[in-house]
Amino acid sequence: MSFIETIKKNYFVILFFTVFVYFISGKIGFYLSAGSGFAAIIWPPAAMAIILVYNFGYRVLPGVYIGAFLTATVFFSTLTIDPEVILQSSYLFFVPVGATIQAYVAVWAMRKYNLFNHDFSDPIKIAKLYFVIGPLCSLISATVASGVFWVFGLESFNSLLEEWLIWWIADSSSVIIFTTLVFGFIKFDYARQRIVSIVIVFGLGIAFSILLVGKSWEEERLDLIFNQKVTAALDTLNQFTTAHLSLESNLKGFKGVRDNLTQQELMNFSAINLRQNGNVRSIAWIVNVADNEKETFEKDMSKMHGMDIKLWQTTAKHVRGSAMKADNYTVVKLIEPFDRLSFVVGHVISADKIRSKAMRIARETGAATLTAPVILLSNPDMPSAATIYSAHFDGDEFIGYTAIAIQIDNMVNEILGNVDQRSFYVDLYDKEEGPELTFRSYAKNDVDLNGLKAQSVEFEILNRTWIITFTRTSLFADDNKTSQPLFIAIAGMIFAALITIGIVVLSGQRLFLEQLVLQRTIALEKANQAKSEFMANMSHDLRTPLNAIIGFSEIMSKEMYGKLGSDKYKEYSKDINHSSQYLLSLINDILDFSAIEANKRSIDKEPLNVINLIEECLRSLSPLIEEKKQITTIDFEPDFPELLADHRAMKQIFINLLSNSIKFTPSGGLIKISGKFSQNSIKITVSDTGQGIEDKNIGMILDPFTRVENHPHLSQEGTGLGLAIVNSLVKLHGGNLSIKSQLMKGTKVIVKLPRS
Repeated sequence: MSFIETIKKNYFVILFFTVFVYFISGKIGFYLSAGSGFAAIIWPPAAMAIILVYNFGYRVLPGVYIGAFLTATVFFSTLTIDPEVILQSSYLFFVPVGATIQAYVAVWAMRKYNLFNHDFSDPIKIAKLYFVIGPLCSLISATVASGVFWVFGLESFNSLLEEWLIWWIADSSSVIIFTTLVFGFIKFDYARQRIVSIVIVFGLGIAFSILLVGKSWEEERLDLIFNQKVTAALDTLNQFTTAHLSLESNLKGFKGVRDNLTQQELMNFSAINLRQNGNVRSIAWIVNVADNEKETFEKDMSKMHGMDIKLWQTTAKHVRGSAMKADNYTVVKLIEPFDRLSFVVGHVISADKIRSKAMRIARETGAATLTAPVILLSNPDMPSAATIYSAHFDGDEFIGYTAIAIQIDNMVNEILGNVDQRSFYVDLYDKEEGPELTFRSYAKNDVDLNGLKAQSVEFEILNRTWIITFTRTSLFADDNKTSQPLFIAIAGMIFAALITIGIVVLSGQRLFLEQLVLQRTIALEKANQAKSEFMANMSHDLRTPLNAIIGFSEIMSKEMYGKLGSDKYKEYSKDINHSSQYLLSLINDILDFSAIEANKRSIDKEPLNVINLIEECLRSLSPLIEEKKQITTIDFEPDFPELLADHRAMKQIFINLLSNSIKFTPSGGLIKISGKFSQNSIKITVSDTGQGIEDKNIGMILDPFTRVENHPHLSQEGTGLGLAIVNSLVKLHGGNLSIKSQLMKGTKVIVKLPRS
């Protein structure tokens, strides 16, 4: 029992098998198509559904629906995210309907119009099958799916028109290709299976290669656009950096001419400069405070700012805490905008290792120094700011730092633009500090970067090197992709489908032509048989009254029962007798030829003395020879063997050949009959010194009923059957007849016969 027969016995096994085959072929289709929106370019399930329904019947249609549903569910990534989403995504229940109806209609049409039950040799039948199950039925799935997407608002209508076309062509091509691959094992012999399979796989390989090439071109184009966007983002960062350094220079000069900077003065400076630098978080003046001056400093700051101020620092968990005891404290004394950041006053910066390190370098080098990205109390989830420090001295005495806090998240947001239109995600960290402190422009837990292309660059800013990674968003591809690769791939699939149809038609042409030739041969044989039977019947019917005419005319010409009267009557009687004899000879020729053609002429072989047979024929023809005073010679090799042949047929052969030589050789001419033999054959040649035959007419002489004007061998009275009968009789004996001739020199007719 075959595997298929075993499956057919259990409905649930059939159902599971259908779901499994559809789903797996769908996964293969997605893999081969390498991602193409809603519709896959190479889609084996469309063919598998038709094959399954055709073999197992309409009862497997629920399996087709379930397989299509699971395939669509996995494709739209709902099953892997949250199964509950499936119930909320109603369109997933409607998309498989098109695939199910398509399979049903295709199989119904195949059975209704008997499109599959043939040997795939007739091009018209092949074309009908492929047109119905391919382009015609594929309209169903493409139209249903596109309609569902439109109703549920999954795409704009213009995009769906394009998607519908791609879906339809992809389904049509795939059905033609994959049904042929599978059905070929049912319909074709091994040799044809192998040829068709190899060519189809070759065509499919070309289509897949074209798809990959098109995708590669599109990726290169997207890479170029992405690189341009990254370059533009870096240019913007450079512009921001230039603005920040300009602000740092202005702030340093502003503080340099003021020995005792006040909150009001800093506020006046910040009013303009903060407005011009939207991603600068704050401007601050930072001083050193000795431990023994701590309480006095806190009182002065409280009085200055009108609020209770205590020195504080951030803990390891990035929360506010009291300042730990130290010999010296580096403390924020003034800050703008004060109204938003007043809580920062009293912040012990030196307690933070990253900030302390940058300030130390600024003090030692005298140059502006940038921190690595740091975490702010207002955003403890990630490092979202960096600060530029400049050290200030009064002579050789260090007096404090001016600080500009850059809001990294604001700066990156300005580069990325609107949240709904962002082309990439940004990851940023300091090269020296490492990726443990990384700023991200996205919520890490909400975004999966797997499979997305990224580009990392090193960005130099003051004393730091930032590593910035730009990662494409899915929106980037949607905004910048074109349909060209899809249509290039579609062209490849159409090419593969045409190759499939072409190889099926071409591989069936031998069978088709054989059948056509057989039909024509049978028809010709029937027509020829009817012609032969007609000629035989007519000849028999004519010969009976002719014999009576010949007999009566002979009696009348000899006046056996008395005088006829006028001599003219006697002359007419002779003419009637002569014409009747001639007509009888024609009828006899037709009867002979008809009998040979109808395989009714039998031969009775017996040992014959060929020389005696030739002499017998010459005696029969001696009146004609003597009348034209022709010379005849017989020249046979010594010990010439006997010939095993039919006596009547051999006599008919040589009578015909000698009669022709006598008829077409002028008076006084020579007719020679010669014979040679070998171990296996006997060769008899009848030659004459007549007018000869043109080369172009030699091949025509042996054709029945052939007569050509202006040629002695073909223009005489008669049916044109003499040599045709001779040739047929020679072939009946297993021999062959050949003719050699030269104009005005004569003709040789060679009869070659087997010895036994």
